[in-house]
Amino acid sequence: MREEEGKLEKKNWLRSIWAKQMLVFTTVILFTAVSFIILQFYAIQTVMNTTYEKMSGQTTYFLRSFEQEMDYIKQQQVEFFNDRRLPFLSNPWNQMNDYERRDGLLSLNEKLSGIVESSRLVKRAVLYLPQSGYRITEGAVERMEDNDFVELRRYEGCATGKIYFSDDKIFTVETGGHRVEEEAGLYALLSIEFSTEKIQEQMSVLNSSEENGVLFYNAEADFLIESCGGEPVGRKICEVLEQNGDDTYPGIQSVEVNSEQYLVSAENGERLGLFIQYTKARELLQPIYKSRVFMCLILTVLTVLSLGFVLYTRNTVHRPIRTLLTAFEEVKKGKWDRHIKHKKQDEFSDLYEGFNDMEDQLVKLVDEVYVQTNLAQRAQMKQLQAQINPHFLYNSFFVLSRRVKRHDYENAEQLARYLGNYFQYLTRNESDYVTLRQEFDHAKSYAAIQGMRFVSRLTVDFGELPENCERIQVPRLILQPLLENVFEHGLKNKVKEGILRVSVESSEGSLRIHVEDNGEETTDRELMELQEYLKTEDGGEITGIRNIHRRLQIYFNGKGGLRISRSRLGGVRITLWINLGKTEK
Repeated sequence: MREEEGKLEKKNWLRSIWAKQMLVFTTVILFTAVSFIILQFYAIQTVMNTTYEKMSGQTTYFLRSFEQEMDYIKQQQVEFFNDRRLPFLSNPWNQMNDYERRDGLLSLNEKLSGIVESSRLVKRAVLYLPQSGYRITEGAVERMEDNDFVELRRYEGCATGKIYFSDDKIFTVETGGHRVEEEAGLYALLSIEFSTEKIQEQMSVLNSSEENGVLFYNAEADFLIESCGGEPVGRKICEVLEQNGDDTYPGIQSVEVNSEQYLVSAENGERLGLFIQYTKARELLQPIYKSRVFMCLILTVLTVLSLGFVLYTRNTVHRPIRTLLTAFEEVKKGKWDRHIKHKKQDEFSDLYEGFNDMEDQLVKLVDEVYVQTNLAQRAQMKQLQAQINPHFLYNSFFVLSRRVKRHDYENAEQLARYLGNYFQYLTRNESDYVTLRQEFDHAKSYAAIQGMRFVSRLTVDFGELPENCERIQVPRLILQPLLENVFEHGLKNKVKEGILRVSVESSEGSLRIHVEDNGEETTDRELMELQEYLKTEDGGEITGIRNIHRRLQIYFNGKGGLRISRSRLGGVRITLWINLGKTEK
C-alpha cells in the first residue's frame, strides 16, 4: 500500500508544472555555465555597441518627445488668442455688460487652467490685459497692480515663439497677431512659465543609477538644468565637450572630468538647447574588457534559451492563468454560467474545478443576498420618503395662507407650485432612481419654499446644473436632505443675513455639487467629528448625511459620496461628488 502511494506521489510530482519548470531551468543553467567558459571571449563588442546605441536612442527619443510636448504647449498658447471674446475683454471701452464680461473672464480663466493641466511641465500661465487692467491666472481673475505692470514691461521686450531663461525661470510669451486699435498699444500678453522641477523629474527617468546623469544646457543664456544620481558634473562636461565642424556634436564621445572617464551622448535641441546624457565609463567598461571575447555569444545563447523558456512557460503556466483570469472577468460582468476545463492533469485542473464550484456557490449566494439587499434598500427609501417634517408642512401652508390673505396671488401661486412639485416628487414610487435633473429641481423647489418662508432671514443662491450632467442616474433624495440639514443646523439661529449657497462644478469625468452656509453653530471640533463620522464603517445607526453618503458609494461603486469641509462663507460646506466615466449609469 505504501509502495503504491509512493509511486503515485512520484508520478504526480513528475507531471506537475513545478517539476517541468525545474527541469527546463536546470538545463538552462548547465548550458549557460558550460557556454560561459567556452564563449566568454565574444561578449564585449555586443555589450559596448548595445550601450552606445541605447544611450544614443534614449537621447534622441527623449529629446524628440520633450520638444513635441513643448511645441504642443506653445501651440496652445498661440491658439489661446483665437478666442473671439479676448479683443473685447481687453478693450476698456467695449460694449459688454457685466454678465458678459464676467462670463468672458471666467472662460479665459478656464482656458488657462486647461493649459496648465494639459502638461506637467507648465508651472503657471498668466494673461495680462493692460488696457482693461486685468490679470488672469489659472486660479484667479484679478486687477493688475503696479508690480504686474512692471512684470509686463519686462515681457514686452521678448519675442514671441522663443524660450527665455531668467533667474532660474524658463518662460515664453505670446501677444497674438492682432490689436483692437493699431495705436492703442499692447492689448494682451500670455506668459507661460515652465517648472524646472518637473523638467528635472521628467529627465530623471533616464537616471538608472548614481553613475548616470542628464542635462539641458543653453550656451547663449548660460542656463543649465541637470538631473543626476550622484555629484553633478554637467557644467564641467559642457566645457570639455568636443564639437564637429558644423557646430553639431558626435553621437557618442568620451570625455575626462575630475580624472574620471564619462561616456557622453549629446544632441542639439531647438527649445532648451543642448541635451546631454552621460554615464561613468569605469564600472561599465572594466568588466566588459575582461570578457570581450565571450560576451556576445553568451547573450545570443541566453536570448535563445530565454525565449524557449518563455514559450514553454507560456504554454504550461501563462495560458491556463489567462484562461482563469478571463473567467474571472466574465464573473465580474455578471456571467456566472461559464465553467472552464483543463485538458492536462496538473494543478490547474484542480484549480479550475475549485473555480467552477465557487461559481456555483456564488450564484446561490448572490440570489439570496440580492433579494435581501433589494428589500432592505426599498424599505429604507420608503422610510426616507415618509420623513416629511410636519413643521415644514405646517409653516409652508401658513405662509401660503398669509399671502392669499394679503392678495399676493402671484407669489402665492409660485409657492403653491413649488409645494406641489415638492410633494409630488416625495410621493412618487415608480423608481428608486431618478435623473440628476429631477433630483436637482426637487432640491431647488425645496430651497425656494424655504427662501419664501425666511425671506427676511436669509438669501438663497442656487446655481445651475450643466446640460451634460442632467441625464445622470442617481439615487432618490440625495440633495434635498443636505439643504434641510442646513436649515435645521447651520442656519438655525441665524436671525438675519443668512446665506445658503448651492454651486455646481463640472469637468470631464467628474461632478461636484457644493451646499454651504454662513452659519456659526458648528465648531472646528464638531466639523472634524462629522468628517470622521462619514468614514466610519461600523454597523451602527445610519441616518441623515451618512445614509446619503453610503447610498452614493454603493451606487457608484466607491466613485461617489459626500465630503464635509469648512465653507469660505464661514459655515459648513457639504460636497456631493461623483466621478463619472465608466461608473455612469
